[in-house]
Amino acid sequence: MRGGLGRTLLTTFLVLTIGPLSLVSFYAITRTRQEIEQLSLENLHAVVLAVRSEAGRSVELHRTLLLHWALAPDGIPTARAYWIVDPDGQPVASTGAEGERLLPPDEVRALRWEQVRLGREGEQLYVWIGASLPDGRLAVAKVPAEEVFRPPADLPTVSTFLLLNGAVVSLAGEQVPEEVAAALLRAPVGGQIVGRQTPWMIVAVPAWNGAVLVGAQALESVLATSDSLAGALIAAMLTVALLTTVAAAIMIRRITRPVFELTRTAVLISQGDLDRRAAVNRTDELGILAFAFNTMAERLQDLLQTLEHRVEERTEQLARANRLLERRARYLELSAEIGREIGRLSSSQEVVAQAVRLIQARFGFDSVHLWLFRRQVDSTRPEPVFEERGRAGHPVNPEAVAQLARESAQQGAPLWREWNGRTGMALPLRLGSQLIGVLVVVSSEPSAEGDLQTLQVLADHLTVAVENARAGEMERAALEKLQQLERRRSAFLGRMSHELSTALNSIIGFSTLMLKEVEGPLTENQRSDLTYINRNGQHLLALLDSMLELVDGQADPAEETTVAPTMAVQEHTEL
Repeated sequence: MRGGLGRTLLTTFLVLTIGPLSLVSFYAITRTRQEIEQLSLENLHAVVLAVRSEAGRSVELHRTLLLHWALAPDGIPTARAYWIVDPDGQPVASTGAEGERLLPPDEVRALRWEQVRLGREGEQLYVWIGASLPDGRLAVAKVPAEEVFRPPADLPTVSTFLLLNGAVVSLAGEQVPEEVAAALLRAPVGGQIVGRQTPWMIVAVPAWNGAVLVGAQALESVLATSDSLAGALIAAMLTVALLTTVAAAIMIRRITRPVFELTRTAVLISQGDLDRRAAVNRTDELGILAFAFNTMAERLQDLLQTLEHRVEERTEQLARANRLLERRARYLELSAEIGREIGRLSSSQEVVAQAVRLIQARFGFDSVHLWLFRRQVDSTRPEPVFEERGRAGHPVNPEAVAQLARESAQQGAPLWREWNGRTGMALPLRLGSQLIGVLVVVSSEPSAEGDLQTLQVLADHLTVAVENARAGEMERAALEKLQQLERRRSAFLGRMSHELSTALNSIIGFSTLMLKEVEGPLTENQRSDLTYINRNGQHLLALLDSMLELVDGQADPAEETTVAPTMAVQEHTEL
């Protein structure tokens, strides 16, 4: 291939072909493996649930046989170990129990309520089944766990285990893989899928009395199909890459040969031979390219003659772009100045009035209108009211201005309209996702490109100033309300102190006079009662003083308030 174009095209073609093909193959293999793993995990979960369900049916069958034996011992032969125990858990009858060990009495009594219990003797697992008899006794059956939990015979790759009392035991008598045992002992769960524990998939569901039924399947057997598919995809990708390389080399050679000729012609033209033209002997894209090249060479001669005119046009375009940039810079500078001036105001009304006046004066607009949303207090009209809050300049066509403001508020975006040689621009005042109003400016000058975006900065400054002023007004109103509440609280406490102190001083004074027997002698009971009244009156007066000191922040009478009522109750009890 001549030149570097052929090699570049060939490299690019191969990269654009083999790269996406490799990515698609990788994605397909990865996606297939994930779907196979997820499907296998769900199937494994269903198998474990089926084993548990089958175990439940097996338990019910053994319980039925146990009841028949307990009610008619001679009628049903059995090779199982059956017992009949009294309410204390002691065996009174049995069959097939020679050499078999019965549960301790407390566990037998618990079996009356649990009905099913898993136990382990050495390496052997047993299922203990209980059935209550009409006379209050309990029939107990001891059944090997492998007869209750039957692993699926049609899925030889699935292994089932039981997690009981911190030990993992196989139901089929096989060796428990170390990875499975470690995963279950490290994070045992009940009723949920454990997940993929490399190189095993593990599912655990609860059985009886804290035991967990576990199903495990090796990932190697699950992913065998996906591995074969991956090999087939890789072989197909390599074959396609080889065929693509050969075809691309042939096609690129046919493309680069006329391109090389066209390039040589272009070099001659660049050296000054403007009369040189490319040969047009094809009707495909390369022929069209050669024709376009010849046309370009002819126009190049015309361009040399009209270059000065084109330079003037480009200069005018550049000057227009500079004026547009200066206009935007001036708008941004004025927006910043106005933002600083109105940002110092504390009243929202002042912000609105000053903002529309400054915008109209600084920018030279015909008129400026500010529309804000006002929330209605009346619950029958919960929607916000959209009203004009500020105006400056000489309004022209107020109805059209109002319609433009409503449209901008509904769409939440800047809009512009033209009326009788004037341009109106509506700029939404947005605070985050909340629209608080619309700024409308009317100018007799035509709008330039980007004016909406530039003036939106001014609208953003105005939004911040209005919201800051509103927040300041709310803070001042809240502070005034708090001060009013404080004055009312102080008045209330002063009045309450005066009223309560007067009454308590009267009680204390009169009780003191009576204790001095001014009105006559007292009996022993009367003296005791008056002493109690006087003491508790003084105690209440002290409590009142402590409460006022606590409210005013002068003292902390909590300890005295806690102890004094207790002493008063004790004295009253003694009296």
